[in-house]
Amino acid sequence: MTRPQRFFYLTQDAARRQALEGIIDLPGAKLSREQGHSELLRDLPTRPPDLLFVDGEYPGALGLIRSLHENYADLPIVAVANIEDLEVLRQAMLAGADGFLTRPFQAASVSETLHAFKAAQLKRSGAPSGLSIAVASLKGGVGKSTIAANLAVVMQQQKKKEVILLEGHHGLSDLSIMLNVYPPHTLASLAEKTEVDVDMVKGLLHRHSSGVQFLAAPTSVSDMVELSAAAWVSLLGALKSLAEVLIIDTAPSADVALAQTLNACDHALIISSPEMPGLRRALDVIEAMHADPENATQPHLILNRADMPGGIREADITGKIGERVAMTLPHDPTLATFALNRGIPFVLSHPRSRLSHRIAGLADILLAEQEPEGSRNRFSLPSLSLGRGQQLSHQTI
Repeated sequence: MTRPQRFFYLTQDAARRQALEGIIDLPGAKLSREQGHSELLRDLPTRPPDLLFVDGEYPGALGLIRSLHENYADLPIVAVANIEDLEVLRQAMLAGADGFLTRPFQAASVSETLHAFKAAQLKRSGAPSGLSIAVASLKGGVGKSTIAANLAVVMQQQKKKEVILLEGHHGLSDLSIMLNVYPPHTLASLAEKTEVDVDMVKGLLHRHSSGVQFLAAPTSVSDMVELSAAAWVSLLGALKSLAEVLIIDTAPSADVALAQTLNACDHALIISSPEMPGLRRALDVIEAMHADPENATQPHLILNRADMPGGIREADITGKIGERVAMTLPHDPTLATFALNRGIPFVLSHPRSRLSHRIAGLADILLAEQEPEGSRNRFSLPSLSLGRGQQLSHQTI
């Protein structure tokens, strides 16, 4: 049984403690009723809190944060101050706080902070986590889902990896049709969930005949759901702990599901055909990822149907648009359409085709670039915009 999480808010204002307690939404977490310095120091040696909130107005707050940071390095500390007190927050961060919250408390900010803490805690615990790959495009019809499905099958059958394929979006399932499966459970089963655990996810997975485990998007309009950011973070963490390779097929829309997926994966395959609309959307995604200081996911531009008649050449894309093409995939509309209509991935029906060989080569590259476990931690606490292009920086938990 998992030990309950115990949080401590060091403050002289009981109303503030009650306000924070009222919006903590992390299952199994409880805010201590004690809120004083002496109680905190009493418990630190033998029963330290899992997360400490320190009010910036508490006497000696900065000195205490500095001392705790030096002597209890594993204790996550969140500074709390009025939204106008930016200097207090800046000094707290310099003293060693891992993040901050502003008053009055907002449920969304508190939830984001707590789930970031939970994700970072799981990463520090050494919980197993496999290679995660997002397959993305903001332009429909470029072969994104076809690539995701075939890459998953290659990883499972040829590379002998335990693979989970997730439809990570709020739309309807296309992969169910491509794989010719009718899963009894879909993402609709997670409606209104904010926390997803491993046991819950195990019960939703459907095993395809190739061996790939599959979690589909809803298959009917009446079952469509929109999961919260916290639910996506929790779901992705659970799936990564269950698979050697997690492949996520995203939707051609910029929403919370895409943002959380791109931020949580090791690699992002940005798919485009050799046409200007698709390339423009692909570059939009890549530029946004490069511009995000908290995003450590590696984007790779994949040019699908690279040799289609009239398409923009790879050399022109690299030379004029300024983005290197990581891999090209050949134009084989007959094979792709045949496989789609039969519900059989072409790497199974035509394993010797050029297209299948290129997908296998892509799998080899991704596996070769897999980073050592624990080399990155991209779950961080919220930051606060200061205007004029500045931002109050923070450390990851």
